[in-house]
Amino acid sequence: MLTHWQGQYLDGKTALSKSARVTVAPSGLDIAPEGQKQFFWPFEKITQTQGFHAGEAVRLENGIEAIVIRDAAFLSALQRLSSNHRAKFHDPRTRQKRAIYIAVALVTAIAVVASIYLWGIEAAGNAVAGRVPIEWEEKLGNAVADSIIQKAPLCKGKNVATAINEIMQRLSGAAESPYKFNVSVVQSETINAIALPGGRIIVFSGLLELTDKPEELAGVLAHEIQHITKKHATKAIIQNLSANLLLYAA
Repeated sequence: MLTHWQGQYLDGKTALSKSARVTVAPSGLDIAPEGQKQFFWPFEKITQTQGFHAGEAVRLENGIEAIVIRDAAFLSALQRLSSNHRAKFHDPRTRQKRAIYIAVALVTAIAVVASIYLWGIEAAGNAVAGRVPIEWEEKLGNAVADSIIQKAPLCKGKNVATAINEIMQRLSGAAESPYKFNVSVVQSETINAIALPGGRIIVFSGLLELTDKPEELAGVLAHEIQHITKKHATKAIIQNLSANLLLYAA
């Protein structure tokens, strides 16, 4: 085990430093600056002012004088040899523990933020959506439907409209709902149907072309009605708005 260390000695009277040999003894440090007589610092008078972080030189002070040693292992020697005064000096072994604590704290913080982001936003969406008046949902749904129809023209075939109206009458009569459902068919190769807030349903002609029986279309429309009555679209819009607000606030 090393007990002799090479460092820089500053007398506090000039800005110059001198190379010095530092010997760790049970009661203090023997310091021998180059070209000067050796002297002794008792541990009682020594204060550590630097060297608490990885890569940082160790600096010990005694009044206006100071010793700087760049080898962090010097701290381990102090811990080992200054048994009655080791609390005065930083223990480099705690750096690994501190790094682990920081890593755990960081992971925990990320988990908490993620939980708030995921569950908090979902809870907010569910709570707020339940209080949104149907009239507001209808205005929102109509606005979205109009924007879709502007890009994809409506299908105006009477046979399609008649078939959909008959299906919707059966479905509406079978399920009590405060919503007034309105189905629009737009010309698009998209194979899909969209449930909008307030009762609007958009069906793309690509879906109708793949539908062979009225029962198949009825199943699709019944599914979209469920989305509306459970306010799925309204909740999604609120959750998306909440997420954007959180990101903006961050």
